[in-house]
Parts: sequence; structure tokens; C-alpha cells
Amino acid sequence: MIIKEDLEKFIADKLSNINDNVELCLVLNSSYVVEEHKTVYAAMSYMPKIKSKGLIFFVKDKENGQKIITAKILTYLTKELNSTTFEGINLPDHLSFELTANMVRVDTDLNLLILETSIYSLGRDTMQYSDTAHIVRFGNLQLEPQLVNQIREKFKEVSYDKYYQLIYSALQRRFIPRLYRVNAFYKILNAFVPVFIQYDKIYDPLLGDKNDIIFKNSGLYKVAVQKGHLIEVSNSLRCYMLTHKEICEALHMHHFMRFPPDFLYKFIISLGNYNLKGFPNKNNRIFLAPVGEERDKQLKRNYTENEYNQELAKYANLTTKAREGGDDEKAKFYEQMFITLQSYRESNSLRYFCESNYQKLTSFGSLDIDPHVTVDQLFEYLNEATL
Repeated sequence: MIIKEDLEKFIADKLSNINDNVELCLVLNSSYVVEEHKTVYAAMSYMPKIKSKGLIFFVKDKENGQKIITAKILTYLTKELNSTTFEGINLPDHLSFELTANMVRVDTDLNLLILETSIYSLGRDTMQYSDTAHIVRFGNLQLEPQLVNQIREKFKEVSYDKYYQLIYSALQRRFIPRLYRVNAFYKILNAFVPVFIQYDKIYDPLLGDKNDIIFKNSGLYKVAVQKGHLIEVSNSLRCYMLTHKEICEALHMHHFMRFPPDFLYKFIISLGNYNLKGFPNKNNRIFLAPVGEERDKQLKRNYTENEYNQELAKYANLTTKAREGGDDEKAKFYEQMFITLQSYRESNSLRYFCESNYQKLTSFGSLDIDPHVTVDQLFEYLNEATL
């Protein structure tokens, strides 16, 4: 079992050679750790009580500067590292974990402190084998192949969004700007776009699955390698650079359009025919609230098809029950919610993706190359694309 005090010393030892003024962003299982909607940082700071440097965790506060939350974060990390649950999958409670070198890694190039639970590492390891029987032993425990496969499938499912949130985070802006800074030429008018960003310290869902090579066999990847515009920030971070035109051609499109890096990542995932929450798919219907009209806070701005049908059924049933119970006021309220939902317009998630990113899709890159393109046209262009 991992003890909080041991974890604190283990991390402090990892950071012992880092300068006092270096702030490391905390990452756990490929996700930024946040507290009260603020990014958590780690650093080594001089502590008068012990007359030496010690580990601190903190968030940045505009009014008070650093808000130290070391004890809270250490308690949280200890609990997570000892957890026998992974994304709703439960492993035997009697599993016990020990601190290992791979659990805590430091990237001084990107100022990241990266932690990984044993179960998350198991999920990552499953992506390296075609036969999960290779790794059914987990510590001193023999895992059933069916359980290992469950972990593998869940790991793969969540990895796409985790990679997106880590690499393309608009809040952090940690990776994309660094890629452009290697060669300022690629940044001129945003004429080049980073594709297949590979960060070795985190699982890469596009190229890391040995059993799913759809992206490695894609025209986009082959063109990226052929053009050879390779950018290397460090030994662990690299990508290829392609122009917007080269991307369109590699995706077999007949029309030109712009591709901001974050948009491109989500779009090529959709071309892999993965039905993932948060990613566009032209086959997935969604329902959108009317623009500019007021709605009760209980109603979301948009719903998936299943969510929408559930909400309609819920408010229809609530209306009926309220009427049967003689509560006309509640019946009227629920009926109005039902009517509001009926006013939602139907679309699909890919078109909505174009609509919600329209400003970026018409401004990222050279000016005045497609000044009058519409959402409908962009949607048609994207429908031409294939891997």
C-alpha cells in the first residue's frame, strides 16, 4: 500500500535537482489535475521550519498569488494511486500497490509532473499486444483475460479525449506553441498545421495501438511522412507539419478549407468511425436549442438523440403525474418544458461541430482565401474526406 508520506518523499526526490522557481503542471493518468477549476502546480520551495527545500502543491490565485494545497493534493494522489477501480471497472479490493519509478515522471522541457496509477499503466500496456494473455498477471494477481480486455477497451475509449484535453488544451497552451517555436517559419499566417503530435510520456491513441493501425495507414500520415516537415521539441515531443492544402489533398477532399490543429484532431478521429462522446460524427443526430430564445436552466443547450428522447419522455410523464395528482401549477411547468424541447432543431454532430467552430474555420491561416464560405459548405467539404 502506498503511504502519503512515502509518496511525498518519492516525488520530492524526483524534483530535488529542479530549481526553486520552476513550476510543474500536475498530470495524473494523462489528465491535468485541477482544484476549484484551477490548474494544480508542483514545486520545490524553501521551508524555514525544516531549513531546506520541500515539496509544495498550489494553485494560482489572481488576488493572493499562490494558494498552497499540498496536504489536500497528496491525500488525493495517494487515494488515486491506491485505487483498484479504473473508469468504472473494479479489480479485487485486496490488490496492493507500491511506488515504482514509472509512477512518477518529470518533464523539465514542458514543465510537467506526470503521475500514473498502476491500473492505468496496465491499460496502456494492453495496447502493445495483440494477445492480452501476455499480460494477464498484474503484480501477484492472475487476471482473467475477459477483465483485461475490458480494461483495454475502456482505456482505448477514454484515451482519445484525454489526449485531446492534454495536448490541445486552450487553457494550458503548453504543446502547440512549443511546436511552432521550434521553427517560426511554420507559424507565419498559420500556414502550416501540426499533425500527428507524438508525446512519448503519454499514450498516443492515434499511433499507439498495435492492433488498430487505421491512422498509421491513412493517406494523411503517409503524406506527412513523405513531406518530411518533422518538428522535434525534445526527445519525447515531435510532430509533422502540413499546409492546409496538403491536408485537404491527403484527406481526398475536392475543396479547400482551413484546419485548426484541435479541429483537425477531432475530425480525423471521426473519420475512423469511432462513436465517441465529445467527437463529431455525421451519423449521430443531435438536438439544439433555438438560438436567442430563453430556456429553463434544467434544459441543456444540446442533446444527443438518446438524451433528447429521454428528456421528452421524462417531462411527458411528469406532466401526466402532476395532472393526475391535481397539481396544475407543476403540470403547466412540466408541459412548458416539454414544449420547449419540441422546439429544438435536429442536426448531426459533425455539422454542429462546423457551426460551433465556424469562426476558427474561417480565420485560422492566410486571410481572404475563402471569405464567403458558409457552414453548409464546410459541412459538405468535410463529407468529402476519407482517411
